[in-house]
Amino acid sequence: MPKMQQKTKLTTKEQVMITYNEIRKINVNEHTDKKGKFTYLSWAWATDQLLQLDPMATWEYQSPMQFGDTLMVFCSVTAFGKTMTAQLPVLNHQNKAISNPNAMDVNTAMQRCLAKAIALHGLGLYIYAGEDVPDEPTPDLTEESKVWVENILKCKTIDELKDVYSKAYAAVATSENSSKLDKAVVPMLALGTVGLAFLFIGVLIFINVPTDQQQIIIFALGFITSSAGQVLSFYFGSSQGSKDKTKEIEGLMKK
Repeated sequence: MPKMQQKTKLTTKEQVMITYNEIRKINVNEHTDKKGKFTYLSWAWATDQLLQLDPMATWEYQSPMQFGDTLMVFCSVTAFGKTMTAQLPVLNHQNKAISNPNAMDVNTAMQRCLAKAIALHGLGLYIYAGEDVPDEPTPDLTEESKVWVENILKCKTIDELKDVYSKAYAAVATSENSSKLDKAVVPMLALGTVGLAFLFIGVLIFINVPTDQQQIIIFALGFITSSAGQVLSFYFGSSQGSKDKTKEIEGLMKK
């Protein structure tokens, strides 16, 4: 009897810490659902596990909070001697807040918020690890695209069409809204082209090309050196055409 009494005198803090350290290690991967690029924990499975771990666990939803025409829902889960509250906007599968959500949208958000509140006790918390990392903004090039379409329709030769596409791609790559990778694509391709040209020439200096392959090598060398020349001309050329191209790209970016 004294031993049983001593066991029940464990502090609430000790009970919570032991339970958290146990349930945080539970693998929930087989009980998640993938929607787009986001992973969701099954609220039904999470609730079942919660009640198995703590049969006295309870939860409740607070009144939603409105932000303009969007809603934020709240859920509090009491288990293991403490209450944890989670909040969640009513979201679509792109993780964007839904304008004027209907009843089904709100119900889905409430169930996901319940799973999230349970996760705050440790169950499946690791799947939310990247949630607080902001996504890179999607470039808004609506106005620029209208200008490009108009310019494409005005093209009368293949050279004019190439020029329009070149300017459009450069504008996207240098946009403030573009990701770091988008901005690095053009310089990386340019550097790679020039580097390949020098490497190719260097290799040819030190090897003997078979007679039956000389035509192929000459063709490849001409193509690569021509491409490298265009890259160098684009970045380092001082012609009026290059200056006009730069000014035009800057004009597009300011619109």
